[in-house]
Amino acid sequence: MLLSETNNDFSAIDKPAIIKAEQTKLLFHAMPVAVLASVINALILVFVQWEVIKHEIILSWLAAFLIITVARLLLVYSYNKNLHKIDSSKNWAATSENWATWFIIGAISSGFAWGSTAVWLFPSDNVGHQLFLVIVLAGTCAGASTSLSFLRTPIIAFLFVILTPLAIQFLLLDDRLSMAMGIMTILFFIMVLASSLRIFKNTEQNISLRIDAHFRERALKESEEKYHLIFDSAPLGLVHYDNTGIITEFNERFVNIIGEDKHNLANFSLLNDTHDPNLRQAILNTLRGKFGQYEGKSNALGGDKDKDIRLYCRGIQSEDGEILGGVSIMEDITEDKRVERLKSEFVSTVSHELRTPLTAIRGAVGLLNEGMGGELPNEARKLTEISEVNTNRLLMLIDDILDISKIELGELSYDFHIIDVRRFLEEVVRVMETYARQHNVKLVLKRYCNDVFINADHDRMMQVMYNLLSNAVKFSPQNGSVIVSMECIDEGVKISITDSGPGIPKEFQGVLFERFTQFDSSDSRRTGGTGLGLNITKALVEKHHGRIDFETGTDGTTFYIILPAQS
Repeated sequence: MLLSETNNDFSAIDKPAIIKAEQTKLLFHAMPVAVLASVINALILVFVQWEVIKHEIILSWLAAFLIITVARLLLVYSYNKNLHKIDSSKNWAATSENWATWFIIGAISSGFAWGSTAVWLFPSDNVGHQLFLVIVLAGTCAGASTSLSFLRTPIIAFLFVILTPLAIQFLLLDDRLSMAMGIMTILFFIMVLASSLRIFKNTEQNISLRIDAHFRERALKESEEKYHLIFDSAPLGLVHYDNTGIITEFNERFVNIIGEDKHNLANFSLLNDTHDPNLRQAILNTLRGKFGQYEGKSNALGGDKDKDIRLYCRGIQSEDGEILGGVSIMEDITEDKRVERLKSEFVSTVSHELRTPLTAIRGAVGLLNEGMGGELPNEARKLTEISEVNTNRLLMLIDDILDISKIELGELSYDFHIIDVRRFLEEVVRVMETYARQHNVKLVLKRYCNDVFINADHDRMMQVMYNLLSNAVKFSPQNGSVIVSMECIDEGVKISITDSGPGIPKEFQGVLFERFTQFDSSDSRRTGGTGLGLNITKALVEKHHGRIDFETGTDGTTFYIILPAQS
């Protein structure tokens, strides 16, 4: 079976059989030239030995030699004629093995023809003609070492049947010269055989390497074809860029999303030709070995469309860690954004519509609890108190949902101005003291630096601190304490709120800032809450160009926010 006919499944191929088939092919390809050289040698031998050997013996030998030679040529012709059938046969291994066997029979037959010259064409009383016969046979063996060494069996058999009779013939003669010639013939046999076996081994290794290279090339080609099929038919936009940010390859979906002409993207630089610094930063991150993500408008990449897109970017590295470029996956999120806006608008509208009657209900229930409708029986008062508590919780949830909707839609207003952090925290502690006393918790303010200012919206930062402090108070034990502290760091100012509670369970730590995350989902939890406070807090802190994080243990939890300080 030819290499070109094989599949690329290494586990499914019979590699030794392929090597044997390739070696057989080399033997048959080298055979015509070898036969031609052999015929020339035979004719020269007949011409020279004509004077010292009986003519009928020479002619008989020549006739037998030519018959064997013609048979070998017919074998070569038949092999070449059926080569395609051999390679495409389902039983190609067995078929190739059969042809190798026929070649070996032909080679051995030729060897016997040449070996018989040591018996029939050996002049026992003419040293000069003996030496000439030796030279002819040595040349034939040397030539055979290059044409028959692709397989072990033919070259070993050929050399053996030629040189063994010659060596015996010399050793049977009593003179010293003949004995020396016999020994030299044996040594010559050993040297030629060793050389032939080296050729065989090298040929086998070369074929094996060629087979491996062929299958690696086939596997790589098929892998590339599969990749390009996926690349071109992917429902997402795909783009490759080099280590300078220049686009090198993209698919049709990418072009359709951004609405740009293909030719204009040929040398588009994601670093120099875009006007969006966020996109530029995402690409720079990938070229520094980091993950990059961008969300914005499609016209940042050129084109005449104004779609909402999201890019996920990843660098491509060589084996030694060198950044070769990157790949980005583009997602068209225009429809998702539209649906999200509709959902937020719907939630906001419903929340507003619910807030008005709930406010009225809370006011009415509050008046009843205060005795405006007369003194209520104890059982009735318990029911109205439960109603007031749950109405307040519903209003709190609606307020949080409204804030989330406004944050998503970008409609939450901010009034930034310079705030003294120390005075701000003193105000926070003063406002929250009543709430803390209701839970038998003490608030403690610690300062590690003075005269630190931030550019912030006072009310939104109060909302942040209320969310963090109310959580810290609710999760602290009776007679516990919550510490509010501030310190100056290289990034700006760090504000920390540390409670004395049991800590945050491990299973909640990864989702703490997601919506509706609460430590205890049972209806009997004493802490209450909507599960939206930390999500809102995180969004507000990030809007102030800060970040929020936490540290927790069995002896308490510290939430901290870091904000850029103003000089």
